[in-house]
Amino acid sequence: MTAMNISILLATALVGNIYPTPKMSCPEGLGEEGYRITICNVTNETGTTHNIKTEFNSEAGHFYASKTLKKLNELYNGDLPEMVLEDTPDILYRGVVEGFYGRPWGHAARLKLMTYMGDLKMNTYIYGPKDDPYHHARWKQAYPKTMQREFKELLDAADRNFVKCYWAIHLAEAQDSDFPAIIEKLESMYNIGFRSFAVFFDDYGSNGSSHHAKICNYILNEFLKKKGDCNKLIVCPNVYWGNGNNVYCKTLGAELDPSIEIMWTGRTICTDIDAKISAEVEANYQRSPFVWWNWPVNDFRRSKLLMGPTYGVEPYKFGGFVTNPMENFEASKVGIFGVADFAWNMHAFDSRKNWLAAIDRLFPYAKSAMKRFCDHNADPNEIGSSPKWGWTRRESELFLESGKSLEDECRDMIATARELEVVLPDEDPDLWREVKNWVAMMETVGEEGIAVIKGDIPAFEAARQRKKEIGEEQTEYFKSMTFQHDKRNCQPCYVATTVIQPQIDALAKDMLRSRADLYFRYYPVIGETVGNIANLKGAALHGERQNRLVVMDDVREQIIAKPGEWFGIKIPDDSAISWVWANFDTDDVSKGKIMLSSDGEHWVDSKEKTNGNGLYTFKVDKAWKYHYAVWVNTSKTETITFKIKRFNVDL
Repeated sequence: MTAMNISILLATALVGNIYPTPKMSCPEGLGEEGYRITICNVTNETGTTHNIKTEFNSEAGHFYASKTLKKLNELYNGDLPEMVLEDTPDILYRGVVEGFYGRPWGHAARLKLMTYMGDLKMNTYIYGPKDDPYHHARWKQAYPKTMQREFKELLDAADRNFVKCYWAIHLAEAQDSDFPAIIEKLESMYNIGFRSFAVFFDDYGSNGSSHHAKICNYILNEFLKKKGDCNKLIVCPNVYWGNGNNVYCKTLGAELDPSIEIMWTGRTICTDIDAKISAEVEANYQRSPFVWWNWPVNDFRRSKLLMGPTYGVEPYKFGGFVTNPMENFEASKVGIFGVADFAWNMHAFDSRKNWLAAIDRLFPYAKSAMKRFCDHNADPNEIGSSPKWGWTRRESELFLESGKSLEDECRDMIATARELEVVLPDEDPDLWREVKNWVAMMETVGEEGIAVIKGDIPAFEAARQRKKEIGEEQTEYFKSMTFQHDKRNCQPCYVATTVIQPQIDALAKDMLRSRADLYFRYYPVIGETVGNIANLKGAALHGERQNRLVVMDDVREQIIAKPGEWFGIKIPDDSAISWVWANFDTDDVSKGKIMLSSDGEHWVDSKEKTNGNGLYTFKVDKAWKYHYAVWVNTSKTETITFKIKRFNVDL
């Protein structure tokens, strides 16, 4: 017999009843959730008998062992070989944080998630959607009775799948006087059935790290410890990225009780995570980082689906590892599958094999078509836009590896979309509702590609018109389901923007060289983001009013601007700025200035003031040809923290 440690690739996708729980033997070396399966075969004239022994240290270990046995039985068609199989997770807390901006998943999706997490051996779910007002803006209020009943159902589903179900409260503005209200709200959630709690401070609020530590320590000592049956507290700090080498993070790490986990997104908000920076964070936080990984979340670019391979994290002794997915729950399952596999067995993780296994498991009815669809929906960036925070993912990788011509791939994209249009509505209607416009867009991109390859301008224009209609349909679909305040963030959909669309655009530009009217209609130059504030490098711009208004309004994170740091908009040299409109969430920005420039080297103080509520709005002297409008922290000593509601210039 041989001993082995298997990755989750072998042990996922298991359903069925748990085997009867025998008396636990508490074996050495398996950890809290590991298990050992020993199979001995006895063969005689009547056939082969499989003698199977399972060992584990917890009910969760037994639950996982039963799933692996079921999968082994499927893989070997019931003819199990002799083996000793040891399987133990590398990371203790593995799971999902519902922490994105936009429409929360809803009750039905969360119930499905609990089963999926159980199948993938994930054990931690954190409920903290930004647009749940009872989690954030109205946290002092009790949930409606309907939601309370749903939470109870969710907790039951979590228990069946050995998932720790965390409820998070966002306390960015909480003061000492709010402490009784905090306990009252936590008590109400405890009475619903929650035994796992998290505190979020991300993106909002101006309180310092000492106050944040005070809040969390108070919750720990005055609530969790007194209850005696709760899991460890998890906190998402206000500064949740970087290497922790700053006053906020070091103070929080020093003053927070050592038992409390601190969440961290990586070097930036969306990023790969290497072991070196993980070690730096551990030193500054004085505990192993609990990773909130912003993959495959798309709330900063809802126009893109992120269904490519999971990769980019180096193994490390993480305190926990959770994925923050997309608001598109079904489409997020590919990325969740990848994170589950990595978190169970980091050193054996194979990104490509995992991705292919995810597609095989999730889409058995259309493996080839969904593989192509996922291949062209992987990178978060729109065509022509700078990467958000430098965050890019490999896209159209299978196409690049195949050596196929653009024409062949475009034809295959059309055929794939038409197959999915037939198959998905019947086989997976929930996924179809999420992705149908992206499927239609993939078909139309293929048609656009064939048109430019043939030099067929009318067919190209028809495809571009159809793309516009699909994008508008997706935008309206988003708006029909979301909150009023979020409707402005609803976006059209884009497909294959990293590899396929640039090749098509290059051919289209050549085709339209003699048609200046069409060239500038389809390929206008709008502007770009400039500045030295890390959060805003590559922030997306879009045009309004037929591109006469250049807008930056998709920035949801808090900006921390040190003295001398700045950001703004540069427009093309053949245009001039006529108006500036900059709306911030705090008037602290009045400590800085709005500056103008024609060349990016020589700057003029606009001398404009805010209205007292963080809003600048003024007309620019038309005698000047300014191509830059920026905000600068002109303070010599003070760091200014703010959020951008909207920053735009008129041309």
